[in-house]
Amino acid sequence: MIRAINPREVGHLESLRFIDELFRRGFTLVYSSVHELEGFSADTVGRLLNLFMRYRFVKCRVNVSRILVEADEYVRGRGYSRSRRLDIAHLLAARMCGCGFIAAVDRFIWVHAREFGLKYINYYTGIP
Repeated sequence: MIRAINPREVGHLESLRFIDELFRRGFTLVYSSVHELEGFSADTVGRLLNLFMRYRFVKCRVNVSRILVEADEYVRGRGYSRSRRLDIAHLLAARMCGCGFIAAVDRFIWVHAREFGLKYINYYTGIP
């Protein structure tokens, strides 16, 4: 989503087109409570909220404490860096929210998406 709201990001236009295409095809676009852990600036949060409103994103409220405990267990159990905790939290949240897809441009998420019952998509992979 950062690519979609920041014109200086590589892939900005592609990201916006991808979200627009998902929306036009009738996909339900979801973000979760985990996104609040990203530490975004107030300006970035404002731009994200505008994007969410424009494309009618649905907020899925999840128990963040529970997800973080599960994410910690996952990364510790597999020997991953604690820096991967938030990536795993997003995957857990997507699964808990009943999502079938996770949209990201992130190799780690791509590698682990199937383990969480999710299909990884982005503007490179296209839309199924």
